[in-house]
Amino acid sequence: IQLIAVLTMLIDHASVFTTTVPLYFIMKTIGRVAIIVMCYFVAEGYYKTRNIGKYIIRMAIFAAVSQIPYYLYKYWGYIPQNINAIIISVFRSRNVIFTLFIGLCLLTVIKSNYNVIIKIVAIFAALRLAQFSDWGYSAILWIVGFGLFYGDKKKQMIWLVAVLLLRIGINSIEPVKSIIETGELLYWSLYTWLSAFGGFIALLILPFYNGERGNMPKWTFYVFYPTHLLIIVVLMAIIF
Repeated sequence: IQLIAVLTMLIDHASVFTTTVPLYFIMKTIGRVAIIVMCYFVAEGYYKTRNIGKYIIRMAIFAAVSQIPYYLYKYWGYIPQNINAIIISVFRSRNVIFTLFIGLCLLTVIKSNYNVIIKIVAIFAALRLAQFSDWGYSAILWIVGFGLFYGDKKKQMIWLVAVLLLRIGINSIEPVKSIIETGELLYWSLYTWLSAFGGFIALLILPFYNGERGNMPKWTFYVFYPTHLLIIVVLMAIIF
């Protein structure tokens, strides 16, 4: 299952090399699987790690390491000219591991013995921090839900669908807006909306997880993420 997450993420990010719009969105649709699987295993990791503090620190380190590769990928190889540009980029657009890090922290607080007020503040803070992070509130909600319903696969899958439908509903605003403003449905808005349905593919994968660790090293994803982004950036520079 971890390998599926890695491959679907690669397909998603490699879509920058496609030359046709339909193929691009087919690849993006397949890529929707990766984030859900990643969120699922973050929640699993919370319960199975021997030291939650080290787990959080490790994820924070990889989030920091991944920011520059993510920035270069998102902005097609543009290199920040100074430290201020780097700082601004961190506040405006953060990588998905940062989002997973926020979700893990929030799940830890919610499962702790802190009082309700602290937990409510943590929820709002996490959603605010995730606003400019890759996958934002969706990833946060998936991690928390998967964690709270840990051990109950049926409720976890219901939560998966609920958050996915919420995201699809919000994404439908853009297509409707394009119809109102232009009188026609723009293809880009339509494909963006349709690609969100790719998340349902995860329903065919996660129920088969048996709770055991696979053969892949536990750091595989965290190393793969920034590495494959850098490789794609280099190829983009060569090709484009």
